[in-house]
Amino acid sequence: GPVPFHRLIFRRGMKDDLIRASTRYVGAGLAFLFVCITGAMLMVLDFLTSRVLAVSVTAVLAVIFFVLWVVLPIRARVEEDNEQSEP
Repeated sequence: GPVPFHRLIFRRGMKDDLIRASTRYVGAGLAFLFVCITGAMLMVLDFLTSRVLAVSVTAVLAVIFFVLWVVLPIRARVEEDNEQSEP
């Protein structure tokens, strides 16, 4: 996604648009990756174990991914913003 966009707008003074689009592309890619990983884990575990165990392990995995991919980056960004705004 970002590469074709970059090639189309190269040297047109649209750097901010490129950065916003790239951020959206990365977010969408991570969301799809999250769904694929958790879905694959659920499918494999459901085949190998009981459904309750499969759903439980997949839910724990989903929470871990959410914390690592969403909560911690947002927390770091907020802390950085707070440090920059302090005199």
